[in-house]
Amino acid sequence: MQCCVIAGIDEADTSQLQVHPLLDVAEGAGQLRFRYKFLMPVFRARYLVRTIVQCSEQGKSLPEKAVSLMEQEATGSGFLLEHLRDFWGYTTPLSHLGAVFATLDNEHARTKSLLFHFRKA
Repeated sequence: MQCCVIAGIDEADTSQLQVHPLLDVAEGAGQLRFRYKFLMPVFRARYLVRTIVQCSEQGKSLPEKAVSLMEQEATGSGFLLEHLRDFWGYTTPLSHLGAVFATLDNEHARTKSLLFHFRKA
C-alpha cells in the first residue's frame, strides 16, 4: 500500500484498488508493488519533493513516512537524487530544504544526510 500512497493515490482509495496498469500483486503477500522497477524511485522523489515543499510552507516537520524514505536513501548513492533534481525544478527555492532541515532532531542524522547530498547535487 505504501507504493500507492507514494504514487499519489489517496490512502482511502487503496483498499478498493483492484487493477492498475502500473501495479502488480506481489506473490504470496497479496500486496501491491510497482510493475516496473524504475517507478519506485521516480514516485518516491515526487512524493518527497511535494512533502518537503508543503512542510516548509506550512512550518511543519516531515511526516514519519517521508523521514523513513529519506533514511533509506541517506548515502545519496541511488537514483533518488537524480529524480529529486528533476522534480525540484529550477523554480522551487532551495530555502525549502533549509526550513525542513531545521525541523529535524539530531536523531535524524541520516535524513539530514540526504538533504545535504541533495543540496550539493
